[in-house]
Amino acid sequence: DLKLQFLYLIGTSHSSSPPAHTMSVVLPKKKTQPLPVLNPPAQQTRIKLDEARLQRILDPKARTIGIDRDALDAQVREKQERLAMEREAEEWMDKKRVQQDLHAVALQHETAQLKARQARDLQEYRNKFQKKGMRKDADLSDPNRVKASLPTRIGDDDPRLTVCSLQKFAGEEPGFPMRQYAQRMQMRDWVSSQIEEKNLQKERELQQDDRENAYFEAVQQKQWDLSVLHAQQRKMNTITTADFNRKMAEQKRQESTARRRREVEQNLEEIQNMLDSDILSERTMGHDRSKGMQADDIAAIKNQQAQQINQRRAKRVHELEMDAVIRARGAQDTNMGLMMEQQVEAEKRATRIKIVQENMQKAAMNAAQRAEQKRLYAAEIGEDFFRPFGVTAR
Repeated sequence: DLKLQFLYLIGTSHSSSPPAHTMSVVLPKKKTQPLPVLNPPAQQTRIKLDEARLQRILDPKARTIGIDRDALDAQVREKQERLAMEREAEEWMDKKRVQQDLHAVALQHETAQLKARQARDLQEYRNKFQKKGMRKDADLSDPNRVKASLPTRIGDDDPRLTVCSLQKFAGEEPGFPMRQYAQRMQMRDWVSSQIEEKNLQKERELQQDDRENAYFEAVQQKQWDLSVLHAQQRKMNTITTADFNRKMAEQKRQESTARRRREVEQNLEEIQNMLDSDILSERTMGHDRSKGMQADDIAAIKNQQAQQINQRRAKRVHELEMDAVIRARGAQDTNMGLMMEQQVEAEKRATRIKIVQENMQKAAMNAAQRAEQKRLYAAEIGEDFFRPFGVTAR
């Protein structure tokens, strides 16, 4: 008893005057009660518990700020075990549900096959043993029963009639087909006569149209003949005038030709007189020689021909040079196009590389930011956290 009182006094003294540099746990003050009288085994058990509690309180590794770490660890383990059991139960339930779904699908498929087989067997049985003609009341539901059945009496020599059979009935008409045939023939004659009348009417109308057309054609022919006659008269007048003008022109042309002929004859006579005179001293030359041309004229002609040849040659060379320039320009344009395409591809490739590098930089920055946040918000407990403790029991 004295030892227990001493332990309580120590606890109260420590809790009432804690050091200034330490942080103690403030517990609610308990009312002082008289110590209960315990039997020796209970006293020993209580003493052991108090000693274990004192060791646990004074041990900085097992102490936290008002928290029982072993109990919390036990609670965490219990919660983890419970969560693990719940996950296992959920997984087991999921597997069971999947199995049940598969079993339900298999049963549904089997049921569908069974129903289809039953329906197919039923239809085969009906087609084989329950045909429409095999029913007892098939003739009652036949829509063509009356059409297919024979009349009561075909004629006087019907073999179905006996001595007790009646021979005639009210409304009976054995000659119905003949009457229908006669009516159809009469209708055909009426229709034929109507068609014939309509054809005659159309023929009369056509004849009237032909007469009117013939009259109009005769009138138009007379008008045409008169117009042709007037045209012929105009044409004769035009021909006569043209013939007179042509004759006058021919006369003028003949007079002009005769005048030119006389002038040419006079000129030739004058030239011949000049050639026969003693004034000129020219001699006759061959047909392949130039007559009356000087050497300078011949040289000028040859020079002009040489210039023309050179011009043609220069023109041909210029055309060849232009073709070469055009081909070179085309090749240059092609090369420029290829270079531009290569440049565009290089720019696209550089853009892609730049985008990749930017993405890598962003990823690195994000990773560094996440690491920094993890470092800042990490709740790590080290020696510095436990250093202020270990002085008091509470």
